[in-house]
Amino acid sequence: MRIIWPGTCANCTPRPRYWISSVTDRRLEAAHAAVQSTGTPLKVLAARLGYSSVSHFSNAFTKKFGYRPGSLRRGKSGR
Repeated sequence: MRIIWPGTCANCTPRPRYWISSVTDRRLEAAHAAVQSTGTPLKVLAARLGYSSVSHFSNAFTKKFGYRPGSLRRGKSGR
């Protein structure tokens, strides 16, 4: 299979990192909903969503949303 990178043709597929970013965004959106609506421990949510540790999950969550998952659960996200 030949990979055609953006900018090399009119109908190019996105680069793999964009696909990974899309998957990560979907995982984090699911995490946001789960943190808001369930009392499931963050360690369990992180594992279910494919994160290797709570720290990795929390850092990714904070980078995307601007607040920690624990803050959202306590109602201090500012949203």
